[in-house]
Amino acid sequence: MNNKQYRRIHVIPANPMTVAQQANRSKFAQAILSWQGLPLEDKDTWREYAKYLEVRMSGYNLYIRLYMLFT
Repeated sequence: MNNKQYRRIHVIPANPMTVAQQANRSKFAQAILSWQGLPLEDKDTWREYAKYLEVRMSGYNLYIRLYMLFT
């Protein structure tokens, strides 16, 4: 049995504070707030739509993805 452990150096990931990245983060936050503001019936519709499309994601993720692409 191989129980080797590997140690990696700690790396702090880059945090681009570009205008484009900030705009994307803002849009993502708006998408989440939009989902949270939906009535339960609409959320259930998105969940069913994701199942109908047979995509491998939840209704929440499908909603966020489409929001980010088309708004």
